[in-house]
Amino acid sequence: MSETYEIYTPNGLILDVEKDTNKIIFKKNVKPTGNYTQEYSKALFKADHILRTSPYIDYKPQYLDPEFHTGQKSTLLE
Repeated sequence: MSETYEIYTPNGLILDVEKDTNKIIFKKNVKPTGNYTQEYSKALFKADHILRTSPYIDYKPQYLDPEFHTGQKSTLLE
């Protein structure tokens, strides 16, 4: 079996894709629903490419300390 990678669909499914041919492999319990077309495939691959090449891929939000009391310095300044 050839190497695969995963792409995520808007409805939450994770699809396996062959690296060499970009052929989508549907698992036995997952069947395409609705009108599955070549345009739909292109849109999935384009969205996946945008997600993988995003400059914000490693973004980690900073949260305030929930134990913040009046008069203390903010933990965001550290």
